[in-house]
Amino acid sequence: MCKKLFTYCALMVLLAVAPMVASAQQGPGAAAFREAEQARRNNQLDAAIAGYKKAIELEGTNYRYYVRLGMVHGMKKQYAEAKAAYEGALRVNPTFATAMVLIAKNAMKQQDYTTALVYINKAFDTEQDQGRKLGYKLLAVKLLAGKLNKPQEAQTELQKAKALAPSDIRVAIAEGDVQTALGNYAAAAAAYENALGKSPSPSDKGKILVGLCVAKYKGGDQAGANTMAQQQIAPLGGNYMRQYKFLTGGVGSKFLLLARGYLSANMFTEAMDNVKRAIEAGVKTGNTYKMQGLIYFKQGQMQQAIQSFDLAANAETDVARKGGIYKLMVKIQFGAQMYREAVATADKVLAGTADAATKGSMNLFKAQALYQLNQYQAAIDAAKAGMASITAEPAQAVYQFVIGMAAKKAGDVATARAALTKALAGAAFKVAAKEELASLGS
Repeated sequence: MCKKLFTYCALMVLLAVAPMVASAQQGPGAAAFREAEQARRNNQLDAAIAGYKKAIELEGTNYRYYVRLGMVHGMKKQYAEAKAAYEGALRVNPTFATAMVLIAKNAMKQQDYTTALVYINKAFDTEQDQGRKLGYKLLAVKLLAGKLNKPQEAQTELQKAKALAPSDIRVAIAEGDVQTALGNYAAAAAAYENALGKSPSPSDKGKILVGLCVAKYKGGDQAGANTMAQQQIAPLGGNYMRQYKFLTGGVGSKFLLLARGYLSANMFTEAMDNVKRAIEAGVKTGNTYKMQGLIYFKQGQMQQAIQSFDLAANAETDVARKGGIYKLMVKIQFGAQMYREAVATADKVLAGTADAATKGSMNLFKAQALYQLNQYQAAIDAAKAGMASITAEPAQAVYQFVIGMAAKKAGDVATARAALTKALAGAAFKVAAKEELASLGS
């Protein structure tokens, strides 16, 4: 939701500020303004701030200078200073809606959504352009329905958006969002279906389908919603399917989202506590156990990490994601010198329906693990199998090097010499391959 809100803000600000810069090129502060603009483009933000302040000193009645000053303060995350600059613009030009939107944007960055709503509504009341007015009102609806959890007020504001553009697809989407927030799932589904009939863009289509499937799911048709999601959302790619699963996963999905945040900050105890809560709530998915495995891995608990990744692979129904989890397991097992376990995991991937690239990398890990286990002929066979679909000699070099080293250990000098010679095609192996060839003699 937050990203969507920022998208609305960025678009509105861009439309309003673009013509503003050209008109700021006149007057006693213009030279200082131009110098500040150049400094900003060069990412010299302190110099830009000094330049804009100088322009304001020379020409305090030019509200555009205040806006630019506020925007650079915002780039430095100096939100109080940014707000003060925008308020300066409003003192000079009380009807300049863009400054109000920028104050709202600042407030949203600080998660002060109440203040953001106040200024978005002021911008709506002041703005004369109907397109921008619609954007501001839809932003207010999203804030009320989402961040502020006031769906009844959102519905009231939605009527104002409808009055401006009753047939706009964004209004139809917003109506679906509001009806979902109100718990009117049949009405929400009808709104989303209405939006689908308005030739949506690919990104809008994804959002609409997620909303429609969520409305159907929460309206009681869980099987139908899941089927529709698999048939229509999954092929779209992106994060749409993940978003659908999160929105229909209940409190367990919230715990998983919390765990992801704590893990990103390396707060392992808090992350693990929330993963366990997600599992207790019934979210026993591949993603849940994979996150658990990552927490163990980052803590250096390799055996527990492997066990969690194995649970993740068993719980995962998507073939590609299952293969990805097994690949991660093999890398960790190999790094932890668990060579037999790495071979067993690689064999699980190779027995499945993985693509050629995945099978190639799994055979390479398998060959390297077998080499460490002194099973040289088996290592040669695995490396050859991994190299079977690779035609470029540089890409074959790592496989050839493993074959050469394994053959040398097995006493097969002819095979070793042939493989090591081909390994010279890889820059990373050239010196080592030459050394090994020299050790074989003539």
